[in-house]
Amino acid sequence: MRIEAACPSLVLLCIVTPAIRGLAQSPDSLAFRPGQWGAEFHVESGFAGAGALHFTSPTWAWLLDLGARYTRSAAASSGLAASNDALSLSLRIGRRRYAAITHHVAPWTAFGITALYGWQRSTRDTLTARGHSIGGGLFGTLGATWFVTPHLGLGAQWGVTALYIYQRDSDSFGDSSYNALSVSLPNMALVGQIYF
Repeated sequence: MRIEAACPSLVLLCIVTPAIRGLAQSPDSLAFRPGQWGAEFHVESGFAGAGALHFTSPTWAWLLDLGARYTRSAAASSGLAASNDALSLSLRIGRRRYAAITHHVAPWTAFGITALYGWQRSTRDTLTARGHSIGGGLFGTLGATWFVTPHLGLGAQWGVTALYIYQRDSDSFGDSSYNALSVSLPNMALVGQIYF
């Protein structure tokens, strides 16, 4: 069992969220309406994603988000070739709550469940190793949107993700597997949103 954790940032998230809610003005100043849809795009640490928002009230929306990251590296030295390919896919489903500071700026918090799939292949000359991982857990984000127009928003988010991961590796010497608990933060991202 591998454990990675950073509790101070989680405590900070719990403190900051109520503080932002206290700054919020009346939710009536938000232009969202029940049944409204939105699309969201974000980039964070090489991870790119897109999602959909469905509003159930002027301040609450359902969030469905898909993310992906692919990396490849290759090198050659003294006649030996090495390469590494890795793919990560993520799915998040949750709820987002908006508040209003001004007519053009709205902070928000989101929370929900997340799932992860990972694949990796490493080659060293004639040796090849492969790995597969699946995981599930919880996520929470804190962000803010600046409304360029009523239908276009730009912003940023900060979040934490806690995952339980099962990893299985195989190479020329056999198979191995392990379980891991991973808590990653801060996950910072730039966000663009379109509202219909």
